[in-house]
Amino acid sequence: MIELKRLAIAVVGNHDQAALMRLAGVQHFTIIETEETAAETVVAAAEAYMKNPAIGIIMIPHGFDDAVAPLRHCLREKKMTTPVIVTIPSGYSAEKQDVRTFYQAMTKRLIGFTIELGDAGGAEEKFAETVEEKS
Repeated sequence: MIELKRLAIAVVGNHDQAALMRLAGVQHFTIIETEETAAETVVAAAEAYMKNPAIGIIMIPHGFDDAVAPLRHCLREKKMTTPVIVTIPSGYSAEKQDVRTFYQAMTKRLIGFTIELGDAGGAEEKFAETVEEKS
């Protein structure tokens, strides 16, 4: 039988991201203090968390994918299943982002292929019509 392990989550981010994740119960965090050293901070923290066998997921800000690409490559070469490095939205954005496109790209990066969710086939409109008829 496979032994189950309880692995922790670690987050590398700004003060707001760290505070939010701490409220969610994340105990391992590294705060990015300045923009000038942000990439170095993210890489150093990710390397440190990779060495900790109790960490299963490392969350990094979205803009630092390229900085941790060598670390992901190293994990793949060693055929390690943990830790998994995932990206989180890196901050506030004024532009409207297509959620479907964002999560399709994230899914493709994580599992290697895209999962296409079909349209509901007008189910929302049919539901609205049904509700209106009953009222």
